[in-house]
Amino acid sequence: MYTFVMDARLKKVRKERDSFRKQRDELINDMAEAKRKAKAFEEIKEIANNERLKGFALYDNDSFIDKLDFVFNEMEDNNER
Repeated sequence: MYTFVMDARLKKVRKERDSFRKQRDELINDMAEAKRKAKAFEEIKEIANNERLKGFALYDNDSFIDKLDFVFNEMEDNNER
């Protein structure tokens, strides 16, 4: 009888452990995604500073749009890995 109680407790502890591991892994993945987005934002900001665009002129500049497209495609490629 004592063995059954210990087995039940052990199962519960293992289940909690697995749950914590899953939460840890999800948090690590979320942090990696946040870092990728921050890097993309910095690249966009750098391009905008280099192009010296202000206001809505952003949408009239084909070069800037091409660069943004490149950055977003690069993000997608990195995300698929």
